[in-house]
Amino acid sequence: MTTDLRMSLGNKWLYLTCLVVFCVLLRPCIEPLTPLIDGRADIDYITLTAHRSMFSGLMPFAVLFCVIPYACSFFDEMKSGFTRSALLHTTRRRYIAGKLLAVTVSGALALVIPYALTGAIGYALCQPVVAPQVPDFYVDTSWEPVLARWGGESMLLLQVLLAGLYGAVWSLSGLFCSCLFKHRLTAIVVPFVGYQTIWTLFMGSRYCPLLYLTADYAVLPSIGFVLSMQALYLSVFLILSYAGMKWRCRYA
Repeated sequence: MTTDLRMSLGNKWLYLTCLVVFCVLLRPCIEPLTPLIDGRADIDYITLTAHRSMFSGLMPFAVLFCVIPYACSFFDEMKSGFTRSALLHTTRRRYIAGKLLAVTVSGALALVIPYALTGAIGYALCQPVVAPQVPDFYVDTSWEPVLARWGGESMLLLQVLLAGLYGAVWSLSGLFCSCLFKHRLTAIVVPFVGYQTIWTLFMGSRYCPLLYLTADYAVLPSIGFVLSMQALYLSVFLILSYAGMKWRCRYA
């Protein structure tokens, strides 16, 4: 189990993905961060997160950054015969559990690291939030009561948590597809196609999982609701991926 996790954390694609996502998120933040006056920008760090959300353009392609790092590793190991060899040294249940953990962590980190870094830059270089000040972008969204009650620091932490859950959910979708299709590219493209289909058909629904990355849509009732739905979707894909790998391992 720990071996698979170490392999996922040492995977170059994880860190390349983190770098790309970091650049995508940082790009819309550069202009509001300059020029610095006495070491700080002229906006508060919560307003900076609104720029990151509105102008980064990450969401339509976020699924790819979750899937690419490690979601197809099970397919690769089945194809190379590594799975058959691994099952000679461990139980099927432990192998599957290790793969689920590694894919979940890699997908989460693919978004957590860039979101945490850009949030930390904003926190270090921007003005503090003056409660109960709420930027216009977050008025009438699920973030408004969070800002009024807890302040900006907690919002930054919650945004990182949501990014991690989002990455975990969609990386597991890639793992599940890698159990269904005997082609690596298909296992990457199918989640992307499904993602774009959901984007087109269900963006107005509170149950649309694509809304949960930034959670700044008026249709969402609360952050607690978003966290609950993320946990639900995560559980569903864990079960589906477990069943898919268990089925595939029978023929390893």
